[in-house]
Amino acid sequence: MGDLVGSLLTRVNDITHAFMRLGEGWIAKGTIALLLSAFGPVTTAHRALAIVMVLDLALGIAAAARARKVNSRIGGRKTLGKVTAYSTVLILAYQLESAIAGSPYILAADYTLHAALIYLIVTEAISTLENLERLTGTRMRLFMNPRALLKGVLESDAKDERDGAGGRRKDDTPDPPTPPTPPVAPA
Repeated sequence: MGDLVGSLLTRVNDITHAFMRLGEGWIAKGTIALLLSAFGPVTTAHRALAIVMVLDLALGIAAAARARKVNSRIGGRKTLGKVTAYSTVLILAYQLESAIAGSPYILAADYTLHAALIYLIVTEAISTLENLERLTGTRMRLFMNPRALLKGVLESDAKDERDGAGGRRKDDTPDPPTPPTPPVAPA
């Protein structure tokens, strides 16, 4: 797995360097300058997001093919919408980070773009797992469902109260039995 990730990162790095070599022409230099001023410098997190997005796209296409629901129009719209939304988030995060850098809140400027990138990477990772579930039919969990977890705790507490356990959990040791009370003689 590590070799695969290393190979992908090397390939993305090679593509990035090849793109930078295109900057010999003034049109390409202007385009690169415009992109850098909008998105900021390309970091490892940007590359990771690109890798996870491509993986999600590939698994989404494979899952749709397996379900025999491949539709290039729907897939194209989803991809275009995702790229547009993510680009907007990254542009806004970088511009906010640049604006904060000249203010007294300069320490927050270092984390704005990367917080947005981490959010987008996690979102894509969840989407990738969902596509993998559709493809393999196997349920995979990245995070516990907090609603289901809370529902289980609440149901357990309600059952304990109905049973008279006084809020004890199942894993607690039971109270020792109380001795029977002797009958009271009538007076």
